[in-house]
Amino acid sequence: MFANIKDNLCTLWWRLSLKCSSGEGQRQRRIPVLVESHESKLVTILILVSTLGLTCSLPVQSLILMLAAVGLGLRSCFSNSKLSVSTNTTTYKNLIRSRIVRPSYKYKYTATILSATTILFQPNLVRGVSTTNQCETETMTSVQKGISVINWNIAAINNNPFEYWITYENDEYAKLMDDVQEFIVNPGEKDVPIETVFTDTMLHELLDLMKQQGWDEVDISDTKEYWEKNFKGKTIIKGFMKDGELGKKRLASMPDRITNTINTVDGQVYRPTPINCYQGTFQSFEDWWSQWKDFMFEKIIKVNSKKGVATHNVASMILPIKRSKYPAVTEEEERISVPLSTLCAGIFDSILIHMLENVEGKQGWQSLRAEMCQALNMKKNERTVEILRTAYSDVDVMFLQEVANSFAKLIENDSALGEKFEVVVPNTSGKRDQNSIILLNRNVFDASSIEDVTDKIYANFKEGIPVAEGDVLAIKVKSKDMGKGSTYLLASFHGDTNGLATIPVLEVLHTFIQENLKDETVKFVFGLDANTYENAKKGKTQCVKEFAEYYVSLGMNSCHGTTPDPSNYTTYNARTFLQTQLNKACTREEFLTKGDVNPKDFVLFYDKEFSSSNTFKDNTGERKYIERMVFPTLSFPSDHAVLYTELTAKSCL
Repeated sequence: MFANIKDNLCTLWWRLSLKCSSGEGQRQRRIPVLVESHESKLVTILILVSTLGLTCSLPVQSLILMLAAVGLGLRSCFSNSKLSVSTNTTTYKNLIRSRIVRPSYKYKYTATILSATTILFQPNLVRGVSTTNQCETETMTSVQKGISVINWNIAAINNNPFEYWITYENDEYAKLMDDVQEFIVNPGEKDVPIETVFTDTMLHELLDLMKQQGWDEVDISDTKEYWEKNFKGKTIIKGFMKDGELGKKRLASMPDRITNTINTVDGQVYRPTPINCYQGTFQSFEDWWSQWKDFMFEKIIKVNSKKGVATHNVASMILPIKRSKYPAVTEEEERISVPLSTLCAGIFDSILIHMLENVEGKQGWQSLRAEMCQALNMKKNERTVEILRTAYSDVDVMFLQEVANSFAKLIENDSALGEKFEVVVPNTSGKRDQNSIILLNRNVFDASSIEDVTDKIYANFKEGIPVAEGDVLAIKVKSKDMGKGSTYLLASFHGDTNGLATIPVLEVLHTFIQENLKDETVKFVFGLDANTYENAKKGKTQCVKEFAEYYVSLGMNSCHGTTPDPSNYTTYNARTFLQTQLNKACTREEFLTKGDVNPKDFVLFYDKEFSSSNTFKDNTGERKYIERMVFPTLSFPSDHAVLYTELTAKSCL
């Protein structure tokens, strides 16, 4: 409950006094009060009972308030001396708390009658919301509660049990991770030429499969030439795995993101690689290569899309890598990015298999992976849904990012969440399978009023803004608000890794509101993974302070305030060397200096419309946050904390 019952009693008397004396009243007047040397027992008892009423049910609170108001009105009948003071609402509250204020005899009948009838026939007063100045409550679920919101990047794409450093009491795991780290950091003579691992024979087999796939033969030929110039003569660690430019271009990480774990109509399928939950085993390096080729080019899968079920092989899902999103990519690399990134995925996986077969801790790595997958990954979606169901099913709006289509279906089919929430997803091709979505409480919102305006937002993005399909979802929707629905523009957004799209996207949303919705009373709430940084690199990553300065310049505020604390982290993790983005990998010793320890997640709104309260972070799934704890954990499946806040309309404060 946002309002204190005792304060409501004080405020009620202040406003009733104003209306009695001047019709509509003003904010500050001279009002008559009575001061006595001894305390009125009646007033004391009534205020104490009103305070105890905080723990009572709503009907009981209503009765208490009615009796209190009538009693105070009757008490005013016996006032026979006056003291005139200049006061306002706050002062008057304090005077009543001090037990020295009562309405004078002059208003005895008006106060008594108006007190009783107002409380009986104006339920908003009972609920703690003033009707002064015709203030219509802006709270959604009830006039008491306000708008409760969570934002959570659930990290749908990561299905690699070795991705992050975790606390795991297993000697075999510790030995394996230490040996892999040493292999990468200090390879020595183990840093052999790429062509000795990914051989010419493997290259030509792969190029032939690309031709059979129907890819452009010029692009395939140029990919072979690229191999000769950029890969063949280099070493596996310094020349490939630790090549920072390769990481920036996403030539290995992008195809991994698409094919690592694919959600199909028949369930999940996995690329044959050490860095996912592939359930097969590799008897040898040659056995792995055979399984890899079959998966990429021969296996036919069925995936859900907005147009229905699409049937194709895995290779057809590989997408071009755009320079607009990854500026490090050259024009040639962008043109041949489909066959080139497929080649890079093959080289990358071959090096991983080679490395794991040669480190000292190699014994049983496949069985260890199976154990970790069961704990960390196989039940990830179920655990994520469980957190939403048990800890946050009472909220009004859920902004989620990096959501797979299958996860959205999982929510819809959940007996608790599916019945209570309307799941709104963007209209996409389904190839990327990484979307921003919104869940709306059906008790709060009119699902039939939803209007998707995402295409209108995308249409206003300037060329070069690093925004991909599914990153943004924007909708208009009406709240029920006890029959007086308000219109809201709600948006969910997943920023690029560097956060450079965050300000441009916010600018477009703000401009859209000002130019297209200025004639409507529309409330704006924006949940986002902004990918902002505490210690940003100028022009390369988005500084959290600069982001705050920008949204404040638009008249906005956030759940973290107008000057968010840069050390109020919502990510606290570090990547190992068993994942595709080695430019982000850290040794155990480099965790705090090179890890992703940043304030990335926000809920934004216009400052004139809302105030934020009761904001908290959660990295446990239990509505609490443990500082300096590495996550994901075995029980918390994301690398981003849940962010919760409550918004109250300023017009009713």
